[in-house]
Amino acid sequence: MAEPIPATEVESILDSTWNAGNVTKPTLIDINNTVNAPRIRLKNGDFVIIVADMPTIREEPISFWKYANQIFQVTLEIYTITSRQRLYNLMREIRRVIHSKTHDLTGFMKVKFVNFNEDSDAQFNIWIGRVTIELTNDAILMNTSS
Repeated sequence: MAEPIPATEVESILDSTWNAGNVTKPTLIDINNTVNAPRIRLKNGDFVIIVADMPTIREEPISFWKYANQIFQVTLEIYTITSRQRLYNLMREIRRVIHSKTHDLTGFMKVKFVNFNEDSDAQFNIWIGRVTIELTNDAILMNTSS
């Protein structure tokens, strides 16, 4: 079985569960899964760039180092030129989607909305936010044999 890729999983969750009735769906870009660097034109709409965060994977050993909890971190960078309110509406929809998929079994046991940070510059009419998402697998056997 192939190792699941956290950023691709988050993109898939957002793409399949986004409710355009709540807020228009932005262009989703998994930057680690793109052959050519995309050109971002905010006049054409909002963008969410999905990036593997640092550390991409963290393991916390449990049960005498036989098992480990794995935590994968992904950052979503949200870009809009519409308004600050639009930035918060996009964040709210991302949070809704992630909460609705918290315990859906995919390549990961849990997906969790961790935080949101605003980094806006109204002087230039661009609003930017960063959302941190964690995907976890608990009690994974730390088997070192091949």
